[in-house]
Amino acid sequence: MDLSHYFYLVANDKSKIIIDNISAKKSALLMDVIQEFTNDEEVYLDISKETLQFIVEYLNHYKDVSSENIKACPKPIPNKDINFKDLVDGWSYEFVKSKSYDQNMNLVIASEYMAINPLHDLLCSYGASFVNSMETTEEIVKFFNIHQDITEEEMKTLEKEELENIKKKVAIDRELESKIFD
Repeated sequence: MDLSHYFYLVANDKSKIIIDNISAKKSALLMDVIQEFTNDEEVYLDISKETLQFIVEYLNHYKDVSSENIKACPKPIPNKDINFKDLVDGWSYEFVKSKSYDQNMNLVIASEYMAINPLHDLLCSYGASFVNSMETTEEIVKFFNIHQDITEEEMKTLEKEELENIKKKVAIDRELESKIFD
């Protein structure tokens, strides 16, 4: 197949974004779909135009780099004191940093759907690093807009029950240890 081929990705609003064959091969989904394509064909995707533009930007940037040579973020992220910027290449850092939370979440979903593993890993690592940098549970609850459905009294009851369960488990463990080692 001639590597100079191009085709169109059609977003869920029917807008078209052109992509070349080499860039598209970074996506396992597109690679499977385009094997029999000639120029000017279309691939319909249930992805917003904005997200698809970001995907094409990423694919075009890395089109001449093998997936193995894209600097991967370590998993798990070593500790919360490490700056995400130091874990990835500069372009990748700016790519995710310049997007809003919602844009990055849409990219996580789209990169999973399109099987673009380096992008998916980058976005998930960025999210993990971001959450890791939060100091308290309250920060996480506020950021993700998590609403607690139980009252403080119910929470105290649950904590008390959990403590009782732990004490029972410790007592059972001690009893078993004494039977084994006696």
